[in-house]
Amino acid sequence: MEPTYIPKDIAEYEEAIAFGLTVRQLKWGSVSIVTGVGLFLFNSMVIKLPQDLCMYITVAVSFCLFWMGWRKWQNKRPYTEKIKAWIRMHTVSQKVIFKTNCFIKEGTNVQKKTRQDRKINKTYCREYRGK
Repeated sequence: MEPTYIPKDIAEYEEAIAFGLTVRQLKWGSVSIVTGVGLFLFNSMVIKLPQDLCMYITVAVSFCLFWMGWRKWQNKRPYTEKIKAWIRMHTVSQKVIFKTNCFIKEGTNVQKKTRQDRKINKTYCREYRGK
């Protein structure tokens, strides 16, 4: 079978849905518009801030939310994956396994993993995937 050439930029292809925007960009655009209108109404009617200050706050927040549609993390993944990973890191209980026999024992190599270490790692991975 002959090898076929696949261009590198095929992984970066995103289908444009409307107005040349992707689904992610449309989603964050709509979130930014809804949040901006709500924030402006809240600031002007409830808090009674001056209208120009309300506009500045609204534009800043809306721009940041709208920008999330284009922002890439490490130039590959959407930035929202980093936010999800950060939230998961702080909310999901993490298991930390300590072993008491991690000191040097009569010239044995402590850095080398034993079968028991591999078994503990496999069970941890299975438990984590199960959640």
